[in-house]
Amino acid sequence: IKSVKLGSNVKSIGDSAFYEATNLSSVEISGAAKLGARAFYNCDALTTVSFPQVTSVGNNAFIFCSSLKSADLPQAKSIGEEAFGMCGVLESVSLGSVETIESEAFSDCSALKSIKLPKTLKTVGANAFTGMANEGQIEFLGDAPTVTAKIAEKEASVVYPAGNTTWTDQAREKILPFAKNNMYVRNADGSLSK
Repeated sequence: IKSVKLGSNVKSIGDSAFYEATNLSSVEISGAAKLGARAFYNCDALTTVSFPQVTSVGNNAFIFCSSLKSADLPQAKSIGEEAFGMCGVLESVSLGSVETIESEAFSDCSALKSIKLPKTLKTVGANAFTGMANEGQIEFLGDAPTVTAKIAEKEASVVYPAGNTTWTDQAREKILPFAKNNMYVRNADGSLSK
């Protein structure tokens, strides 16, 4: 199978639906709201996903998609554990309304240099961005999220909005322990400061 086009009548993609469909290079989904666990597990030829209606991405949904370069999920509210784990060439991720990013969701995405997380974000799981590009940048556009443990290595940098009182010393320390030098404030004029 090389190409899949699913219309608006499809409401969900089940667990392991395209598991190891290694020749699958094109997927168009216009209606599905939910991607099940391992839905596109190890789909080596898949390079881009743009799913405008998807609201939930299951655990391991795209893990080991070694050619995946970009993911556009503007309506996604939740990203499951290791959903994009080991996507080594993933460079671009757009999450317009995400609320929850589970543990290791983007672990070992070594080409991911930066990601902007929307104001809707509430929770980020442990090691969600561990293994992103060396000196990668994670920018939060809203309040400090609830975290259970560090979200990335200390080489990463975190950017948060100026004047937001939820970004306390304690919140910053939980998000990226021992990396105070890698914390930046995005000022109203767009500049960064420590």
